[in-house]
Amino acid sequence: MSQVSTPAAEPKKKGSAGKTFLSVIFFILILACAYILAKCMSMGAMNSIAAGQEVLGKYADLLGGGIADFLSGALGFWCAFSSVVLWFGLWIVTTKRIATAIRGLGVACSIAALAQIAGGLLALLLICVFSVESDLSAYKDALPSLFVNTCGDTVIFALSSMLIAAFGIFVCKLRKLPKKNQAKPAESAPMSEPEKTPEPAVVSAAAPQPETPNITNIDIDVAEPAMQPDVLSEELAGICHMCGTKNDTSVKFCGSCGAKLG
Repeated sequence: MSQVSTPAAEPKKKGSAGKTFLSVIFFILILACAYILAKCMSMGAMNSIAAGQEVLGKYADLLGGGIADFLSGALGFWCAFSSVVLWFGLWIVTTKRIATAIRGLGVACSIAALAQIAGGLLALLLICVFSVESDLSAYKDALPSLFVNTCGDTVIFALSSMLIAAFGIFVCKLRKLPKKNQAKPAESAPMSEPEKTPEPAVVSAAAPQPETPNITNIDIDVAEPAMQPDVLSEELAGICHMCGTKNDTSVKFCGSCGAKLG
């Protein structure tokens, strides 16, 4: 029976679980730094508007004067931007997954920017539409224009991040496509087929058949043909049919018993 050859299983790559864990960690760190970056952009734009400076005072009471000043200044912006670049570079160096790192960077920054915009819309909806009492209720009339003037940079940041994420996703999908040259065997060094060992003959357990004699070498005794009638009649002429005495052929009666001959 012929054996059916099955393709060998591909060996599992070592360290894939560790690289995946590091990818998740770096994604979370980039997400946090990107959110701080989006917050810095929004509060930095707010610092240049008169109504925004008054709102920053309320933020300072909530977050603390030092944190509010840090987020609204240029130092906070560059620190957050440098942190995003740092985690992105470490992602590539550690895991060797460039396409995955680009996709993770774009997705993390998109989520952070959209979360900052969604937070501003939610605050605007609660204060201006549902009239929820808060420290910002005194600036109810100025909040819509303040949001429009400060969310421009964050929207640009979100759109740019989406483009980066789309490019990363495209590269990841492109790498998963099968290569055309992968299935072609090497023509320069053809592989020699292994020698096939002769299979043992299968002897059936049926009853042995009787041997047929070889009739080609059998000597067949052919009987000699009988004597001719003329020769036989000549030998029997003159013999008496009664007593068997031999008489002359010219005699008509047996000389011994007298029987008539012929």
